[in-house]
Amino acid sequence: MGKRGLAVLVVVLAAVFGLDEALFAQAATGETPQAGQSASATSEKPAAKPVELLAWLQGLKFSGDLRLRCEGIWFDQDTPDQQHGRFRLRFGIEKQVTDEWNAVFRLASGKDSNPTSTNQTFTNNFDRKMIWIDLAYATYKPAVVPGLTIGAGKVKNPWVNTFMVWDGDVNPEGVYATYRTKLADNFEPLVTLSQMFSFENGNAGADDASMWAAQAGFNWTVLEDVTWSPSVAYYDWQSYTEKGNWSKSNGNTNDGTVLTAGNFNVLDVINTVKFKVFDMPLAITADYAKNTGDDAPAPDDGRDSAYLGMVKLGDVKDKGQWSVDYAYAKIEANAVVGAFSDSDFGYANRKGHKVGFNYGLAKNVVGGLSLYITKPVSGDSKEEQTTLMADVVLSF
Repeated sequence: MGKRGLAVLVVVLAAVFGLDEALFAQAATGETPQAGQSASATSEKPAAKPVELLAWLQGLKFSGDLRLRCEGIWFDQDTPDQQHGRFRLRFGIEKQVTDEWNAVFRLASGKDSNPTSTNQTFTNNFDRKMIWIDLAYATYKPAVVPGLTIGAGKVKNPWVNTFMVWDGDVNPEGVYATYRTKLADNFEPLVTLSQMFSFENGNAGADDASMWAAQAGFNWTVLEDVTWSPSVAYYDWQSYTEKGNWSKSNGNTNDGTVLTAGNFNVLDVINTVKFKVFDMPLAITADYAKNTGDDAPAPDDGRDSAYLGMVKLGDVKDKGQWSVDYAYAKIEANAVVGAFSDSDFGYANRKGHKVGFNYGLAKNVVGGLSLYITKPVSGDSKEEQTTLMADVVLSF
């Protein structure tokens, strides 16, 4: 950068952060005043160190990742096979504003505003790719109530969950409160209450769509290296199935206007046991969900349940470490809200297998393979889909 460009940058940054221009220039260039020379023509303050000038950076954390993916999708009937090159880019900032308040902001790639994917496909003749607001929320942890976290905005998913109910890319919008505390060295209960807002209908003639949710559970270290973590959640969707309040059925039954389930009042029960095998972490998870509000007419009545079994061995935190996982899931058509269930598995009305392997290629670099073999649970189509994804993820 030339001297003129640097001068302009100094003026702008000094104006933004309320800093003395001469002092900020010294911080930017590393220069110090000559003996007997004032640090600023208009200031008699002693020269401040660059670290003092940039004190606003304290409590600020940057993070992000880049995922490169090669994906193949094969069908056993008439649908043409597909091959994709894709990437995901995320960049976030977290600021500890006070001892109790925290702010989080993250941008992410994505070919559109789909809440279940931040993938961007290599396509459209090398055009520029879009960036979206992926997270924007604040948390409050009052010192007078240790263990309580209140969050609001476009937040990270606050519930204990699996891919059967929530895709890992979904970041809901609303407010939540989570309380967790250790009642003993080996026992930690948790409770989460929340209200999320999924669609504001305005003057379209229907009520706004929202969701109330409550979850309770605990982490109990039963024996050394053996932890049991059960949880029960209830997701009560309000007016979601009405005309104009849903955009994608993703396996949920519909008549083109409304979702015929009538209501989504989903009870979700998760059990996870973690222990070690030959000094490697092993996690076994079972998940069962039932839409207690399902009122779909025949022939779609009774398609209101889902279950999942999953096992994972190992964990990747450094070079040379590895993990392998396997899951089987069956998600009936109206068991969960299809718009927010896992996109890689195929949303709702899907059953099948998922196998994954990850390996630490270097510090903060992970390579992985994921295989999905799934097909519809009900309906006219019986077409099986096989999806293979090869990933390299660089975290920073």
